[in-house]
Order: sequence, then structure tokens, then C-alpha cells
Amino acid sequence: MTKTATKTTKKTATKVSTKKTAKKPAKYEHTNANPNKLEKVFRKNKQTYTQVKRGKKAVIYQQTNEEGFNVGYEVFMIKIQKAFGFVVNHYPAREKIPGNEAFGKWAWSVDTEEKALEYFNMIENGTIKARKKKK
Repeated sequence: MTKTATKTTKKTATKVSTKKTAKKPAKYEHTNANPNKLEKVFRKNKQTYTQVKRGKKAVIYQQTNEEGFNVGYEVFMIKIQKAFGFVVNHYPAREKIPGNEAFGKWAWSVDTEEKALEYFNMIENGTIKARKKKK
């Protein structure tokens, strides 16, 4: 829809276009600007993971078994899974939990909270960086 207005000055008449240029957002807009955060508590493989500490680059989870006994701690870098989807299913951007192949590259499993804090601090201050995949 275009409207044209005429602006008159002493010297000349000028046409001014007042087009609406705002773009409608797509029905399933893929945005990675604000990814969903990791949950404070979640279950995976019959284990319960409870967030102990979170920084800008890393997070520590305490891992407990079904009986509630401490199994250990997992420390990992915060990685973003980009948004993706189709007409039927849409998955927004989110922080991801490491899979088995991530351990030793950008995730570590340790037995004490002290060791977990060491890894956490090394990730936060840039001493440890993610290892790249071997081709």
C-alpha cells in the first residue's frame, strides 16, 4: 500500500512517498539471538543432573543416581544449538547438553566438586578451549 502526499514549498512542489517498509516476521522465524537456557535440573539415562554453578562460558552439574547418591560432576562449555524446523515442527535455538562424543573435547566428568571447579575456572578464563573434531 503506497500513499503519496504532496509537500508544497515556495519554490517547488515535491512528492513524498510514505511506504510502509516494515517486514512481517516469518511464521517460523529462525532466531539464534536468545537461545533457551539449560534447565536447572533434568534427567538423562536414569541420572538426575542438578546445576551447581553457571558462568558465561561454562556450567557445572552434579550427577546423582536413582537412589540419590552422588555419582560425580559434569563440567562443560556452553554451546548453542541453532534454531531449526519445518512447517510442522519448529525447534528454537537452545543451549545444548553434551553427548557421549563431547567428553574430552568440550565436556568433562570428574568425581569431586573441587576438580569440577578447577575445570570450570579454566574454561571461564580461557585456559581450556574446545578441541576440534578429527577428520
